[in-house]
Amino acid sequence: MKVPDKCPVCGGELHIKTVCCDSCNTQFTNDYQPGRLSVLNDGQVQFVLTFLACEGNIKDMERALGISYPTVKARLQEIQRTLGIEQKEDRKLDILNKIAEGQLTVDKALEMLKETRQ
Repeated sequence: MKVPDKCPVCGGELHIKTVCCDSCNTQFTNDYQPGRLSVLNDGQVQFVLTFLACEGNIKDMERALGISYPTVKARLQEIQRTLGIEQKEDRKLDILNKIAEGQLTVDKALEMLKETRQ
């Protein structure tokens, strides 16, 4: 069962305070932070596990999940957004918008776009 992150009564943030050993019942109390992947829902976790089992090969993902290439890409992007991982296309669009708004020179933008390709 996934650890809840919101209080069912008031909607406030929940924090992990105590962990316990199943063997000897030793307990540790502290302010524990949930893992970064804890924000993923069950379907997203399963998708990530399948992605790892397929070693990141999208063609294998298509076959394993019975979905199309665009659907695999869309689900990957959804997980990236959920985890707060900046996507290359978003970064490129941001750079182009900054040029249009006069916040970046073309030379600086080209330099930043080269970094995005790496």
